Amino acid sequence: MVVVDAWRAVARRWHRNLLMVMAVMVSAGTAISLIAFIHSAAYRTATTLTALSAGSITATLPAVTWQTADEELLAAVRQFPQVTSAGTMTLPGDGGSSSVTIHSTRSTTTARAGVAVVTPGGIDARKARLTAGTLPGAADVTQPTSALVGRRLARELGIGDPRGAVVEVNGVPIGVAGILADSDEGSILSTSLLVEPALATRLGVLPPSRSVLINVTPGTAEQLANDLAAALHPRAPEEVGMSIAPSPRTLQDKLAAESATWVTVITAVLGAVSAFTIVTTMQVAIQERRREIGIRRAIGTRASRIALQFCCEAMVTGGAASAFGAALGAISISLWGALAGWEIVMPPYVLLIPLAGLLIGGLSGLVPALLATKIDPAELLRTT
Repeated sequence: MVVVDAWRAVARRWHRNLLMVMAVMVSAGTAISLIAFIHSAAYRTATTLTALSAGSITATLPAVTWQTADEELLAAVRQFPQVTSAGTMTLPGDGGSSSVTIHSTRSTTTARAGVAVVTPGGIDARKARLTAGTLPGAADVTQPTSALVGRRLARELGIGDPRGAVVEVNGVPIGVAGILADSDEGSILSTSLLVEPALATRLGVLPPSRSVLINVTPGTAEQLANDLAAALHPRAPEEVGMSIAPSPRTLQDKLAAESATWVTVITAVLGAVSAFTIVTTMQVAIQERRREIGIRRAIGTRASRIALQFCCEAMVTGGAASAFGAALGAISISLWGALAGWEIVMPPYVLLIPLAGLLIGGLSGLVPALLATKIDPAELLRTT
């Protein structure tokens, strides 16, 4: 009966409650749109990253494997039909790879850059591409010791044409065989000096571990990891570290978790705004209904029943407005996703938003409800 009376009171005073309803609806709609956007963006990013690396494995091998040439090292690996390409690709920072000072004898420019220890197979597996010159193995025989320079590094050193270009690396003269651009998904090679293992040994920059990039058929990386480790280092496969891109679900959860703090703060602010609006509106309603409250008290209505009705009115308003707002928010973000080409992901807990609105309404209505019980019917009737 109290709930029915609350519904009737809210419906009868709909124009007075309109501002409160709109505030709660906007808060609920904004909250669900924000949550859906955060999770959708995380899903989209995770899916994109996984699509780029789902078919690749990075194997980290001990230093002893540097003594083995790429062809011999990868002979057993290439026997797997799922393997599409493979080669040494030890990036700057991997395995303790160091940076060096590079001086261009052509432009007399000096730069500091990382060293990537690579082989032609690794460059192919990375999907990097030459923009000028050739690979070191195909370089002019007059330059038996040569390296590749990343495109951005070459620009910094003033090397536009690698033909005849010479750089000094830690004081050692080296010919520039070609200029390399990294893959579309990377950039580190474009700012690095790329050398083969033999030259890295001569320069004293050979890392203590060797990284091998292996591209496989998408969806087979996890199944092949152990077998590939054994193929790369049969004597001690347990010493081989295999790095595989995480699943889209794992990445999505991680990205969403990193944004959870901001979502929580913004949602809390929206909830506080809704609560303040409900408290203010209910206090105004009580002031306007003082005569009604006094008459009801005078005819014997208990104070607890009056307080309960005002709490129910606040709960009804908060719950209904948040439900409508959440529905409008879900529709809006879904329409935006359809127009933008995004797949919208809404976690199951968004269904709790109407319940949260109900709870916020009830808690916000407590103070006005208690104020309503303090009205003295005798004093009110005397003044009227």
